[in-house]
Amino acid sequence: MNSPSLEKGSIRTPKEVTILPSTGERYLPGMGGRIAAEHLARYAFASQFVNDKKVLDIASGEGYGSAILAQAASAVAGVDIAEDAVLFARHKYEAIENVEFRLGDVSSLEFENENFDVITCFETIEHVADPLAAIVELKRVLHKQGLLVVSTPNRENYSARYDYDNPYHKKELEFEEFRDALSNSFKVVKFFGQFSGAASNIVEIDNNGFYNIPESNTDVTHVDVPKWTGNASCGSTDPLYFVAICSDTAWPIEPTPTEFFDPADWRTIEDEFLMREIRSSPSVNAGVVDQLVTQLNIVNTLRSELKLANLKLSQVQSVPRNIQLEEVNVLRAAFGSLKEEYKRLDREFNDITQKLYSIETSTTWRMTSTLRRVVAKNPITRKAARLISSIFVKKK
Repeated sequence: MNSPSLEKGSIRTPKEVTILPSTGERYLPGMGGRIAAEHLARYAFASQFVNDKKVLDIASGEGYGSAILAQAASAVAGVDIAEDAVLFARHKYEAIENVEFRLGDVSSLEFENENFDVITCFETIEHVADPLAAIVELKRVLHKQGLLVVSTPNRENYSARYDYDNPYHKKELEFEEFRDALSNSFKVVKFFGQFSGAASNIVEIDNNGFYNIPESNTDVTHVDVPKWTGNASCGSTDPLYFVAICSDTAWPIEPTPTEFFDPADWRTIEDEFLMREIRSSPSVNAGVVDQLVTQLNIVNTLRSELKLANLKLSQVQSVPRNIQLEEVNVLRAAFGSLKEEYKRLDREFNDITQKLYSIETSTTWRMTSTLRRVVAKNPITRKAARLISSIFVKKK
């Protein structure tokens, strides 16, 4: 299918952005763990529908998802409401000829009716005040035979279960609201659940013991979890996110479930061994362990952000001194943004340490000692460790 070329979107400030700060909500390549698995799995799932299609990627952010879709699509338009994200994506992915990035708001898109064959809209509609109106707007720019692939958090498991209020979300939908909004706009809707939980993969390795990427799809086998794990599996089996594919016509292909597998990301296993060490202490009770699990989840997120921040800092410091004045100004602005990011991370780590103080003192020292070994190479986390140590000495 030959699709018309995509027009370039306007940018209020004609400048180049080479460093994109982490917001805590946006996924950036380089982050690992669950956040990577969830974001990349969605785009892998959507890729099966975009072959030779003209695609709109809503809330394209850093641009990685649009780049993934462009491997199969004829043309991709990445749209984001954040100007720095659009500018960054244009710079980073400028070599990909069939991708364009532009400013835009999902509630009011600057495209003609029936302009796209496929639209991807992942974790976006909960960010607007009227998600139902956003769905109607997506339908407007979708071709009559087109396909919408959309996802949103399962409010019950994502926020209500943990009494969590995501400051970036304006309205999270119950499943019934999500279902009705899509069914009112599209004749054919099929729902999927996205789960994040325990997984173990058995794949072929070569004679040297190294992992081989399978040439064909890996079969996913589901064992009778309740039967063999008993009380270990006591959580909800409802998905963490809802994913839907919507159309007014029959499916072009039968949707295939998607599983994300990154054998090089060991943070979950590392945290499990840390927990084993902590649980082996006779002075640690179940309540203390639960608190530490929560703190480790926070540290995981900060660990990813700090890794990106260090990478950005090294990029700034490695630039030759004889660069042009215009580049110097860009770097100064980027470095200023980086300093603010470090300050924010520093405040968050201080918050974590304050929470850890409330745990029984000797146990706290054991746990923070383990955490210090995990993050000892980073100057900000070293500062947090010194703070913990000083307060421990005062309490003694």
